[in-house]
Formats: sequence, C-alpha cells, structure tokens
Amino acid sequence: MVGREGELDVLATALADQEAGGVLLSGPTGVGRTRLLREAVRIGGDLGLRTVRITGSTASEGITLGALAHVLPQPPGTPDRFALLQHALTALRGDGDRPLIAVDDAHRLDELTIAVLEQLVLGGDVVVVATEPSGHTPSDPAAPDPLSTLRDEVPAVTVAPLPDRHVERLLDAMLGGDVEARTSHRLTILSRGRPLFLRELLRTGCEAGRLTTEDGLWRWDGGMELPRRFRELVPAASRPPVSDSPDPPATAPAPHVELAGVGEAARANRELDHPRAERIARALVHDDPDGVAHLELIEAVRWQDRSDELDPLLESAERRVLTDDGRARVALTRALLARRRSKPASRPDPGADGAGPAHTAVRETAARIDGLALSEGRAARERPDTGDIAVEGPWAALAGAARAGRLAAAGRPGPALDALDRIRDVLDHDGDQAEATLARLLLIDAEMSALWVAGRGEDLEHVAQQAHRRNLAAIDWAGDAWIAWHRGRAALVRGNLADAARRLTEARSGTARRDPLALAADCAGSLALVHVLSGDLARARETMAAAPSDPVETARPSLVRAQVWLDAAGRSGAPAVRPLLDVARAAAARGDRVTEVVLLHDVARLGRADLVAGRLEESSRCSGAPLAGLYAAHAAAARDGAGDRLDRVAAGLVAAGARPDAADAAAAAAVAHHTAGDRRRSAVSAAHAVRLADECGGLRTRALSRIVRPHLTPREREVAELAANGANNAEVARRLVLSVRTVETHLAHAYAKLGIKTRADLSAALPGARPSTAPDAVR
Repeated sequence: MVGREGELDVLATALADQEAGGVLLSGPTGVGRTRLLREAVRIGGDLGLRTVRITGSTASEGITLGALAHVLPQPPGTPDRFALLQHALTALRGDGDRPLIAVDDAHRLDELTIAVLEQLVLGGDVVVVATEPSGHTPSDPAAPDPLSTLRDEVPAVTVAPLPDRHVERLLDAMLGGDVEARTSHRLTILSRGRPLFLRELLRTGCEAGRLTTEDGLWRWDGGMELPRRFRELVPAASRPPVSDSPDPPATAPAPHVELAGVGEAARANRELDHPRAERIARALVHDDPDGVAHLELIEAVRWQDRSDELDPLLESAERRVLTDDGRARVALTRALLARRRSKPASRPDPGADGAGPAHTAVRETAARIDGLALSEGRAARERPDTGDIAVEGPWAALAGAARAGRLAAAGRPGPALDALDRIRDVLDHDGDQAEATLARLLLIDAEMSALWVAGRGEDLEHVAQQAHRRNLAAIDWAGDAWIAWHRGRAALVRGNLADAARRLTEARSGTARRDPLALAADCAGSLALVHVLSGDLARARETMAAAPSDPVETARPSLVRAQVWLDAAGRSGAPAVRPLLDVARAAAARGDRVTEVVLLHDVARLGRADLVAGRLEESSRCSGAPLAGLYAAHAAAARDGAGDRLDRVAAGLVAAGARPDAADAAAAAAVAHHTAGDRRRSAVSAAHAVRLADECGGLRTRALSRIVRPHLTPREREVAELAANGANNAEVARRLVLSVRTVETHLAHAYAKLGIKTRADLSAALPGARPSTAPDAVR
C-alpha cells in the first residue's frame, strides 16, 4: 500500500458512512486496483460488514447473472429477466444488514448484474466498491455505457501510477533492502510506476540472476526486459517499452569501429560511453603519429579505472603528442594516476609542465584533488587572496571548477559561488571544452562545498538531487559513485541518517567496481561515521576494517573522524581527540580551513571545547564563512558553559540546515542550564535536542547522552502530553478515566520536575508535543 494513503482514506470514509453508495476505482492495468479492492474488503471486515465478492470476466459477461452464480440460490421455475432481477435483489439485500459488495473488473459484468448493483446502490441497501480499467473501449462503441448510472451514484477515484519517490519506497519494501539509484531509476521507467509490472520485473531479475544484493544494496546488472507472461497482461495499445538498455548512448546506430575516426572516439568519451570510445581508439593507435587517438584511449581507460594499463599508454603518447593541449592531457592523467596510487598529484615544480592555459588548468586541478586551498604557498593562518584565474579557451571550465573548489576549501563560499554560473554556462554551450567530464564533477564538488560552508543546507540538498537526476540521464559509469558520495554527505549534513547510509553504501559499492578518483577511503570513513551516529557500532567497525589501508592524504580526515567518534562511543572516559587535532593541523597547513574547522568542531562536540575554541575563533575570523562562525560560537559557548548562547547557536545551526550539529548544541545548552540550576530552561533545551535527534532518525552522540532528562512517571507523562497537545483537564480526565483532581495533581508533579510553571511551557519541555491552546488549570 506504499503511496496509496489517499485512496485508503477515501475507502475508509466511504465504508464508514451509512449514506455513501461506495467507490469506483479506475486506473490503468497494473496500478493495483485489485489490491486496493482487497484492502477495502479488509476495512469492511474490521467495520463488521458482510462482504460479497464478485469478479467480472470474459467468460461470465455473456451469461446472465454469471458473476453472481456463486452467491445466488437457484431461482424457482423458469423466471424471466424481471423475476431474475427481483431474485438477485432479494438475495443480496440480506436480512437488515448493509453488506459490502466488492466488484473486480465491473466492465466485464453482464447487463443484468449491473442493473442489480445499480438498484441496490440507488436504494441505499449496500455499499459497492468496484474496479474498472481506465480507457476501456467497449466491444460496441455505439452502445450506451452500462456503468454510466453507477458512475453517477458513486464517486470515482483514479488510481494513478506511483511517482518515482514511492516506487523507490516500494522497491525497498519488496526487496527488504536499499536499491542502487540507477537500478531504481531503470525499474521506475520500465514499470511506469505500476506495482504489478514492478513485481514481475523483480521476479524475472531474481530468477535470471541479474538482480543481486551485496552489503545490503540491490543492483541489476545487464539489460532489463519485460517477461513474456508480463507482456500478455497488458493490451498492446497501453504497453510500456519492452526493454531498456543499461547503456543508452551505445544503442544509437554507430559506424563500424574500422570506419570510425578519432572524433567518434572523442564523442563517445563525452557521452560517457568509455567502453565504446576504447574500442574505437584501440583500432586507431597503431597509425597515430600525433597521438590524438592515444589521448582518447587514455581517457577511456582512465575512467574505467584500469590504471595498470595507463603507464605504457602514457609513455607512448608522450613520444607522439606535439601540442600543449595534448601534453597537458597527459600531465592531467599522470596527476590523477598519482592520486589513485595514494601519492600527491601536484608536481614539486609548478612550472615543470609549462605555463600556458592548459598547464595552468592541470596545476589547479592537481592542487584541488590534493586538498590545497588557494593559499597553498602562504602560512596557514594568512587570509588567501581572491586572485581570479585567467584561463580562457578549451581549458576554462576545468580551471574554473578547480579554482572554485579551492576557494570553497579556503572558507570563501561567496567568490566560489559567484564563479559557478559562468563555468556552468561554458560547459553547457562549448562542446570543445577539454576534460569536460572531470570539470563537471569538480563543479558539483565546488558548489556543494561552497553551499555547505555558507550554511545553506536546503540548497545543498537541492543541488545534490539535481546532480543525481542529471546523472541518471547518462550511461552507467564511474561518476555514479561520485554523485552518490556527495548525496550521502549532503544527507549527513542535513541529519538524514538513513538516506546518508543508503547513498554512502551505494558510493562504496561503486568504488569497489571502479574508482578512478580514489574515493573508496572517503566513502568508508563517511559511512562509518553515519553508522556511529546511528548507534550501529558493529557496522561502523566492519566498515572501518574494510577501509583502504593506504588512503590518499585528503581521505585521512574522514577516516580519523570516524575512528575517533567510534572510540568515543565505546568508552565512558574522556575521548582521545589528539588524532583530530593532528589532522586539523595538517588541513590548516594546506590552507583547507573548512576541513580544519570541521575537525576542531568535532573536538568541541566530543566535550573538549577548551582545546579548540581559540583556534576556531581565529579560523572563523580569517575565512568569514557562516558555518565556521557558528562552529566557533558553539565551541566558545560550550567552553564558557553559557546556556543562552548555546541555545542561540542551536537555532542558527537549524537555520543552516545542520541538524546533527544543532542537536549537540541544544544538548550542551541543556547541560549548561542544569549546571546553573535552571531546570525549566534545561528541560526546554533538552526537549529541543531530543526533537532534533529524532528528526535525524535516532541520532546518537556523546553530547546527547549527557542530557539530564527529568524522570516523569508513565502516568505523569501521559497526562502532560495530552495537556501539551491542547486537551483541558476535564478532557484529559475523561480520556484517561481519572478524576479532574487527579489530573491536576499529575500536572503539578510534572511542572515541578520539568521546572516550569504554566501549561504553555509544556509543549517546549516535552519532545513531540504541539503548542497548547487550553487554559491553565494548575497554577
């Protein structure tokens, strides 16, 4: 019943209403009309209604009262049609009750059966729930519609195909686990959002061994085709596509490899069809004096993450390429290959590869993937200059995207975001941009990093969804893991722990197949942290144990964060935060203020704000980033035990879309207020923290575990929650079968324990309560 809440409400209302004639469920084949009808029967049974089940069929529609044969007794004699009508009406009306008549495929009923139903509805003797397919064409178009009267008397409900978000939920429910985004997308398109089609596709995929699960993530490998028995269920006129292709661009008619030129290989690379680009380029490299075929082959092999094959190809290309652009593409691949092998991508001598726009773009890209912010050559505490990069022509997008990412890492989201629209416009309108695929990925990274540090959580989530939708229009490729990783990080920032675990699991699965950008360690660290924050320490340990043992330098903060949080969750004493301080210092040396403040803020969240408040304030002052300012304010207020300031920080973090951070700030405020002896404000802050933790899906942190929660007895809590939700004392007494005096006593005890004085304070002091509008009865 996923996604059918509205239809179920209509059915429940109609069945409970003594004046309602029923409901007509209409919709295309496969949307679940019959399933809803069965649910109507269940609801009717709960209401005590006697049920009569009728099913129309091609076999019975030519037989008078054929669909009622199983419920009607044998009529006496040889009755005419009028007598048969009277006989059926008498049998179905019953003896004083008002039965539910559930009719499947009403359009297949004979005319007399339809007349019986019409008379029963018009007389108010029954409630009818019937189904019919939408767009049904009668055998005789000129004949009157036999169901017209029934349609006039009972409301029609259109059962539409499920939207994408509900198909995703339904898939998870059917398979008992998360489904890879691309698999979910393909199933949604092929099933057209119809549960019956979806079920048949899943059955076929499992039987063929194409739909499999690993680490709790379901994935479909290979082509997807509707089974023959499935096609027979659908009239040809309304049949969805028979199959899809896992590689859409490759399905277009293409020239034979022998006849294709380098331009065709380049086009395949731009379309992300790297296997096809490789096939074309391999046929051309034997006669490639200027090395252009080698360059396309290198790009194709690189994105397929076959790094062992790249060294000889790069050496061969270096002997052939004659242009600066060609040499820059070789240098870029060497930089990416170095990162893949956990080595620095940047060359020691920035001028070694040339000084033109192409080499400038390569150096910017290498610096970005090495985690170097703009001020790499300056002291870590010096404010970086904005120095716009002057690169035009085919390398403008790559250089600009890398530079925007470095600005964001330096804690300067404003200049980074200002540059993004121009870069995106170049990519969208200039098909000759070099390394456009990599530029688009770096653009996504830059925009999401900038939005995060700018405290624009809602925009961050929106951009992540947009990137996901655009990516699904392309072929299955290595960038899927990059997109899933960013979606997971955005969900973690926002506090959607379940979605974060899903996306990061998908990203980690993708890097196990192809990882040209060396994301595996980052994915493992981020996923392990999500498991820790969700309270699943066993899975966090498993994830950390499987993480790469020799990660790239920029992945160390992610792994260290996860390990420190994991260790802190498993011990009662002071957490060992020295590793966080060490990697924060290394990030600062790269000019990466964002990573630095995140790590230092972790130290504050783990209870050692005294160690980092000064450094956070300095970093915040240098960068001016809104999120850095909130983190610095959190640490300073926690160090000072200032509950009022912590409450304000929590509100600011909520506005920034950082709910886990806000929950910890509110929890720290609750402790500070309690230490100061202000039980009322402690209870209010604690309730705020608990609400935020619940919104995150059960957030578990050290700060939340330190909240002093007032202990209300079960009856005190029950009375207080009803009062907080608007019930006056008399209503509470009636609902709980208590005296009004007893209710007043319980409320007085609850007020004393929560440190509040009025009923209006209850909604703030109790998590999940709505504001009360009832007057105070206990002073």
